[in-house]
Amino acid sequence: MQRYHPLHRCRVLQDGQRVYVSAYVSAYVSAHVSAYVSVYVSAYVSVYVSAYVSAHVSAYVSVYVSAYVSAYVSAHVSAYVSVYVSAHVSAYGRSYDVNLILLTCDIMFLTV
Repeated sequence: MQRYHPLHRCRVLQDGQRVYVSAYVSAYVSAHVSAYVSVYVSAYVSVYVSAYVSAHVSAYVSVYVSAYVSAYVSAHVSAYVSVYVSAHVSAYGRSYDVNLILLTCDIMFLTV
């Protein structure tokens, strides 16, 4: 048994039936083309949007994380260096003052 297809019967149909078959074929082709285009466009848009969003989100996250880490490290390193240097300068200054006082006392003791 042959599979029915609208185009197979066009040769033996009369004019009224040909209009019906033509409309049927037109609807059939239109439905398949629109379904194909719909699926193709939705797949393309889905892939494109997914790639676009993925690229932009990853770029945004990368830049944001990089900037955040950079700012965090910079702030903490500068604060650490500032406190460290300040403490050492302060301690060295006090040490220098104490040594100067002791030296002065020693000189005074030796001269007396």
